[in-house]
Amino acid sequence: MGENDIRVLLELKKQYKKITATIVEPSPDMISTFKENVSNIGALLDGVEFVWYTMTLEEYMEREHVVQQFHCIFLNGVIDYFKNLAESLKYLYKSVDKNGLIAIVNVSVNNVFSAMCEQYPNLMFDFEVVPTKNLIPILDDVGSRYTVSEMEAMVDITTCMQEDSEIGNLMLDIFTHVANFRETAPKDLVDDVIQFLTSPGLLLHRSDDSVVICNSREIGRASCRERV
Repeated sequence: MGENDIRVLLELKKQYKKITATIVEPSPDMISTFKENVSNIGALLDGVEFVWYTMTLEEYMEREHVVQQFHCIFLNGVIDYFKNLAESLKYLYKSVDKNGLIAIVNVSVNNVFSAMCEQYPNLMFDFEVVPTKNLIPILDDVGSRYTVSEMEAMVDITTCMQEDSEIGNLMLDIFTHVANFRETAPKDLVDDVIQFLTSPGLLLHRSDDSVVICNSREIGRASCRERV
């Protein structure tokens, strides 16, 4: 948790000596892991002040009666969890300085989560992939300029084939959005999910040593320079 955010901060540190990073994340475990990763980075993040909010964006919106202004808002794989996509994006747009930027990392149609939601709607009932194209009317409505590009990515799922692999089992939990999936799901469902993950639509490479699948994402950049 927080690895990509830290990479962004390290890049920003090259230009700015002092940065205030506001982190909004509802999971205490995720916050704890993020803080641990920050601590491991050490002096490279000197000058970065962290403000932590263990809550959802909706709870943050209700808490902050005065809209705080940010130079950059980084949304990494979170818009699928927004209860009201339009309301949340419009709030975030208002929260960005007139010369600021919103960067959105979203799943693409060539992503394992998109494929899982389509293949197992009953299993992934609490998770709905929001296509990037659904963001366009909202950004148009607020008058934002934006660009969208696809970032090719792949993930090695070799350990998912190994029943005793802790990492592999955690990956299955992430892919299915079910805690302890291998231990709690019927064996035929587990086998079916693993077989699906290695199906031609997702599989990029398979050998005796590794199994690699496609996990591409889309990067959206919304500029707030041209408000209308």
